[in-house]
Amino acid sequence: MEDTEDSIGKRIWLWGLPALILTGLGLLIYFHNFAPSGTQNSQEQMEIDLLERKENDAKITTYLDFVAQGAEQMKDDHQYYGKALLKLMEATMAASVFAEFNLGDRLSLVPIHANRVSDNPLEATHADDIRAAADRLSEALLEIQMAKYPSLSLEAEAVKEVAERINPDGLTLDQKEVIASFFSKAAILLDKIN
Repeated sequence: MEDTEDSIGKRIWLWGLPALILTGLGLLIYFHNFAPSGTQNSQEQMEIDLLERKENDAKITTYLDFVAQGAEQMKDDHQYYGKALLKLMEATMAASVFAEFNLGDRLSLVPIHANRVSDNPLEATHADDIRAAADRLSEALLEIQMAKYPSLSLEAEAVKEVAERINPDGLTLDQKEVIASFFSKAAILLDKIN
C-alpha cells in the first residue's frame, strides 16, 4: 500500500514540477511580449504624437509673427516689450492647453509686469518688470517642455538661460539684445511645439 502511495506522489512530482515550470515560462514570455509597455514607451509615444501633430494655434502663430515682424522695433520700444510679453503669455497658455498641461495661476502676474512696461514708455528701468515676467514665462515653458516634450530640453533651457541674463537692476536700453534674444528663443521653442 505504501508503494502505491509513494509511486503516486512520485508521479505527481514528476509531472507537476515540469508543468509548473512550463506555466511560469509561458507567463514570463506572455508578459514580456504582449503585456502593455511601460510608462517610458507611452511617454515617448505621446511626445512623438504631440510633435507630429501640428496645432497651428492662432495665439502661438500671432506671437511668432509679432516677434518676426518686429525685430527692429523690439530693440527700442517699451510698448513693444509689453505687447510681446502679453502675446508670449497667451502663446504659452495656448501651448499648455495643446499639451494638456495645467499651468494654474503661474502666469497671473505677467500682465501686471507687461502693463507697467507699456504704460510708462519713458521709464528707463523696466528691466525688473521684464525680468519678472520673463522668469515666470520661461519657467512655465520649461515645465511644459519637461512634462510633454523631453526632446526639446535644449530649446527650453535656452529660453530660461536668456531670461536669467536680464539684469533687473540694469537699464533696459543696455539690455535690448538680451531681451530680444529672450523673445526669439521663446519663439523657437513655441514654433517647435506648435
